[in-house]
Amino acid sequence: MNRLKLRIYAVSTITLSMLIIGCATTQTRPIEQLTSEATVQSSRKVDKTLLILPVTGGEKYEQSIWSIRPKTPKINTEEFLLLLLGGLQKSGLFREVSTRATSDYALRAEVIFQDITMPGMTNTLMLLVHYELMDLENDRIIWKENIYTQSELSSKDIFVGEVRVVRLLEKGLVTNMNKLIQRIEQRFSN
Repeated sequence: MNRLKLRIYAVSTITLSMLIIGCATTQTRPIEQLTSEATVQSSRKVDKTLLILPVTGGEKYEQSIWSIRPKTPKINTEEFLLLLLGGLQKSGLFREVSTRATSDYALRAEVIFQDITMPGMTNTLMLLVHYELMDLENDRIIWKENIYTQSELSSKDIFVGEVRVVRLLEKGLVTNMNKLIQRIEQRFSN
């Protein structure tokens, strides 16, 4: 009987410790770290400058009946803007990329749809972002596209559900941004 109590106590203590440690790390990682995960290096260079406009459509939190907390993390538009800035700079596609300078082109991004499957041992993020690239000198849209990406993380990757959801949002944004860079590069290859 004492062995059974000891086993139950040990399993309970380990499980509780994992939950406490995991729940304490739900902050998003620094943008520089996420930008370093951008994998697309452009093989072409557009000799123009790009202005990234504020991202719209995202929300920081959404009510959820599945969450341990009253709200589940959603895309933060300010962080997405900084990720786009860093990723496009890293890609080398444009001569210069900024958020406040006069430029040849402007990029607008609007989060149209975001959904995370919860609860479960595997979470999936479905993300749809509408992008428009505008020629500022001629005041016209030269490219626009809706980019859909789907990303997945399981308990094998990250055990604690709340942390997994935050990392999934990060992974989804990086995946969507990488696809964006590829599509813009294709636009200028024509």
